[in-house]
Amino acid sequence: MTRPPKSREVAALVKRLQGDLGGGYFTEVPHWDSDQAAIGLASPADPRVLVYLSVLPGDAAVYLECERPAGQDAPDVPYEVASSGTYTDYGQILSIIRHHLAH
Repeated sequence: MTRPPKSREVAALVKRLQGDLGGGYFTEVPHWDSDQAAIGLASPADPRVLVYLSVLPGDAAVYLECERPAGQDAPDVPYEVASSGTYTDYGQILSIIRHHLAH
């Protein structure tokens, strides 16, 4: 099955992140295939550590949600949100993704 293409804004952001972080720093995850404005970036070391990002067409803001595996006290919840927010500064976006996926 072919995945639908992501929006131009998402594709450009992922390409820029790959250029700055290196091709092996994250893997794309298909959790949001039907949403052209969203993508997941996972740590290759632990794909449960991921960043959900969304860029609406024509918008300069990027929504990030950093997720990690849920603790032992939440067995029915697959992940917990480590942080989330909307950002317009690429340096801040890069720093958040670099820091979160390094763990």
